[in-house]
Amino acid sequence: MPFSNPVSLSDAANQRTVLGYPVEGYRFENPEIVGEFSPLSGLSVADFLRDFKASYGTQPQVVGAIIEVPKLEAIEMAKRVAATPIAAPGDEFEAPPVDASRSSQLQAFRKRNPDLEGSSPAHAAAKTGAQVLTATNWRPTQADIQIFRANTSTVYFSQYYYWDGTTARTSVLPADDGWEAEVNIFTSRPDSETCGSGHPEDYPFAKNYGWTWSAFVNTGSGMTAMASAVGAYADYNDDSDPCNRNSMAIGVRTPQSIPAYSSGAQEVMFTIFAPRGLDNTGRIGGVVQAVNETGCVLQPWLSNTDCMGLTTSTSGTRATLAESRNWTAPPKCWMSLNYGNTAPTTYTC
Repeated sequence: MPFSNPVSLSDAANQRTVLGYPVEGYRFENPEIVGEFSPLSGLSVADFLRDFKASYGTQPQVVGAIIEVPKLEAIEMAKRVAATPIAAPGDEFEAPPVDASRSSQLQAFRKRNPDLEGSSPAHAAAKTGAQVLTATNWRPTQADIQIFRANTSTVYFSQYYYWDGTTARTSVLPADDGWEAEVNIFTSRPDSETCGSGHPEDYPFAKNYGWTWSAFVNTGSGMTAMASAVGAYADYNDDSDPCNRNSMAIGVRTPQSIPAYSSGAQEVMFTIFAPRGLDNTGRIGGVVQAVNETGCVLQPWLSNTDCMGLTTSTSGTRATLAESRNWTAPPKCWMSLNYGNTAPTTYTC
């Protein structure tokens, strides 16, 4: 639900309910970074703001609250809010730009990328002449994924993806396709196999709700706009998932709008802070899959997490870790190079 004006997270967190429904999270959209803060994630507002400031030298600019409502009411609510957003719970807030001296979140990932070897994608492409090629593949060239415990109650996931801009680029996807980047985690508890008693989504080592997450992109000078037009979203919808699996996924509805370097190369990184589940560890897998947006166009009252993928995409997938490898986490950090056509390799988190 959009606010009438952007507010600080401290002010937004005072809004515990919206239209009679409890707030499950707060959406922030800074020019350089978008995401959501959830009070259920295991992070306090104070701790999140401290870490955000330390990482980026700024504060989140909150533009709305996230609530869950029945379908029929959502349709009517969407009509009302489109005409008049809900009153903001504070004075208008404009976050300062990201501190350039602190915009190095992607550097560790980039240094591990064999395509870059620490240089910019434009420089790497210029050395090989690769920029003259035309990209034909939407799938990420490289992936670098991390899973570890941020604290005793929170599990951290990061997903870094790179497109070389010469053979791969996100704009290659059809205009009505987006994609979802996910780490799948499993529980071996017997009652989860049959969706038995209790809450199976709580069994794996991280829960599939109550996330605090962010999405950002690098085009050479640190982090730049993962604008609202890109449509980044947390994919909480698990209606079609087996009961022994939680999918920790961030989607992008319009990846064609993700900025690129002058060479055409692209880099994005997603982070998730998820509440700890009941298991200590579990089997894992990873994939980036194309999803179609037609369901969102036909049902605009649905959130992206509920409408993306209702219509099947034919653009395929890109594995980052086959579940058959039986790797477990946390912790586990690995790289998947060459479009997933070579075996993934681990490194120390």
